[in-house]
Amino acid sequence: MTGAGADDAAGLLVVRSQVAPALHADFHAWYDNQHVPDRIRLPGWLTARRYVAVHDPQQFLACYDLESLAVLRRPPYVSLRADRPTAEQAILDRIGPMDRRIYRRLTAPAAGPAAGPAAGPAELGICGALLLCVWWQPAPVAAAAFHDWYQQEHIPMLAQVPGWLRSRRFALAEGAGPAFLALHDLASADVFDHPQYARATATPRRAAAVARRAGYERVLYQLIRRFDPPEETLPS
Repeated sequence: MTGAGADDAAGLLVVRSQVAPALHADFHAWYDNQHVPDRIRLPGWLTARRYVAVHDPQQFLACYDLESLAVLRRPPYVSLRADRPTAEQAILDRIGPMDRRIYRRLTAPAAGPAAGPAAGPAELGICGALLLCVWWQPAPVAAAAFHDWYQQEHIPMLAQVPGWLRSRRFALAEGAGPAFLALHDLASADVFDHPQYARATATPRRAAAVARRAGYERVLYQLIRRFDPPEETLPS
């Protein structure tokens, strides 16, 4: 994440945690009552969503929509991370390292993916019962074809599946992992049984993209709780 242009991009903060069952009660109480509320009231923090992996109840995900990547450099948030309360640090010490990744929003102009504008209120209000996260690393020579397939074929076909609420794409700006992330909000798991979903995932262009990918991860999450900013936020 470098340069003024990068900081102006609409952003996403993703935090993944692996938490033992014995710590779940303390973990959720801290996250819901302190950690997220302290952030969602800051200027530029648009939404927060918490999830648990459908196939691994010890794996958790938090996603924060950001007005721009610049909000992560502002004093109120920097201070939160630098001066953690003792109780919060104690929770973090028990949980262990979290996987923290920062992304910039992608759109699809003719010249290829670029940073997109911040989402409007209607889009930000969309929140499915399930969130499908797909991390993808195309081989360097296949990057252009990957973006073209995803934006011009894959997302339009998925949008035809009943219960497929929205798809958004992001590029990694800071952190470890594949270069690109797609977030798909779903009404229910019934979407995977629909013939249109089968068609969307069985095209020749998708097969070509799969054959030339260098990294991949797919995790289905269930919504735990959604947060929206209070009417009054702290001054920036």
